Amino acid sequence: MPSILENNKYLQTFSFLKNTYPDIERELVRLDFKRVGKKNYSAVRGKDQISSVSPRARANTDDVKAETGKISTAFEKTFYKYYEEFCVIRRKAVKNKDDKARYKEIFSTLKSEATDATGQLQPIIKKCVAFYKTAGGPDHFQLDPEFIEPMPLTKRQLCDEDLTESSEKAAFLIELGAATQDKFQNPIKRLVADFNDPNASFESIHQKYLFEMPPPSMAGLPWRNPTFVLEPGDGERVVRERFGPLKDPIRAAAKIKQGSELTDINRVTLEFEDPKVLELAFRCIEATTEFELVCVKNKLNETNQPPCIHLNVAVKSGQSGYKKDWICEIQMYLRSVLRIKTTSHIFYNVARAENEFAIKDVQEKGPVSVPVLAPGPVSMPSSVPSSDETKAIETAIAEAKKKKDLPLLKSLKAELAVSKQTDADIAAAPVKIEDLKRQLDAAWEGGDEDLIERLQGLVEEAEEEKIEREQLRKLKRTDDDIHTAVKEWLKDSESAEDKYGHIRYWNVYRVTSMEELFYFEDPIIIYYI
Repeated sequence: MPSILENNKYLQTFSFLKNTYPDIERELVRLDFKRVGKKNYSAVRGKDQISSVSPRARANTDDVKAETGKISTAFEKTFYKYYEEFCVIRRKAVKNKDDKARYKEIFSTLKSEATDATGQLQPIIKKCVAFYKTAGGPDHFQLDPEFIEPMPLTKRQLCDEDLTESSEKAAFLIELGAATQDKFQNPIKRLVADFNDPNASFESIHQKYLFEMPPPSMAGLPWRNPTFVLEPGDGERVVRERFGPLKDPIRAAAKIKQGSELTDINRVTLEFEDPKVLELAFRCIEATTEFELVCVKNKLNETNQPPCIHLNVAVKSGQSGYKKDWICEIQMYLRSVLRIKTTSHIFYNVARAENEFAIKDVQEKGPVSVPVLAPGPVSMPSSVPSSDETKAIETAIAEAKKKKDLPLLKSLKAELAVSKQTDADIAAAPVKIEDLKRQLDAAWEGGDEDLIERLQGLVEEAEEEKIEREQLRKLKRTDDDIHTAVKEWLKDSESAEDKYGHIRYWNVYRVTSMEELFYFEDPIIIYYI
């Protein structure tokens, strides 16, 4: 007699879902740069913590911090000035020729200012590189950009050939990335733990990873040199890892449209202060059997952008049935250079904008509080209604406060911030679309063909983004209670799809077996199965 699973045609939809779709919450999180910046990029956190740092190293850190801050502040003032004028012109719907000309001039000026600000960082980059080349003295390692041989990408990130839409390809690749996350992250975490071990030395690391004694240039050198202190106040740490979240599906689909193979869905930034330790970490990654090095970009000679080592490695996919190698990204930076890169990102976002509407998300991505350059005056609702998800988190927070569960409370507050932001994004979408359509009508009246074409594209993007955000919110509900979603779907698939999204994309990564999902004591489920 056929099993229940074989009889139920609906279960076939779940056959490929096991451990594939990523945690939706990760896709909804938008990093608040100020919070992350203060936590992760603060080079000096107090005078009482830097007594062990050499004066020269402290001077280098302070100089980079002061000079990058000066450039960021100057650009912020410029952005504010033009942003205000930009909004005034947009309120007029750009009806006359003078306004149109000034409107385009502001856009060009902002791009020019961003390019100039990037150029101002180049002397700081050169100063940093000079510091790392000479600060160790004659008995220590001199940063040599030539110690790494470049290697072009030897493998491709392959997608399912049956998928044609960029959004489908993005979802497929993100699922694979989620399934492979541990296989990529665990070896990196072990390497970082070994490097930060209190008993680590050049000799011990060489023997463990390279199966040899260190060369004369490293033999006998102190593993923790006071000239190269990664984090003042924490003398044990010589490397810090920062794993990036899985890419946002909307951003991933956009990159696919541009021809990207998304080799950075799984990625990590490794931050060092001692160039000798950076070199050894590269050698260990190169030698490990858990990765296959498939691309090396040696950017240590760069002067137009912060120098780094950019690697791609191949790991075996964690997706059942997917036998191709999975490509991940590793970037290796020296600490002060990473600070410069962080500062330069806001300039990059503005300078690369293709039109005046493309300058957006600056506040989320940049190191200074620059306002988002919106395409027009958007009248936002005075209050954003809370979703069921937000209300549930608020209830959980109240319970955690009663129980005085501080770790849980901290976690829930982070979830609440994400949920409220999602509520705001969903609430803002119709207003944004309506405003863009209003501007499109005005553009038709003015007969500006270029503006009409841009606005039509923006309306389509905004409508697609609205649907995607709502879909992500629906999918998040299956993470909260997958069994309830299954029950409702078996009763009424259309109604369940309205609430949870299409069953193909449900988040079942925590389900360990089909029996767990469908075999439980519930008369309704047994009846429908």
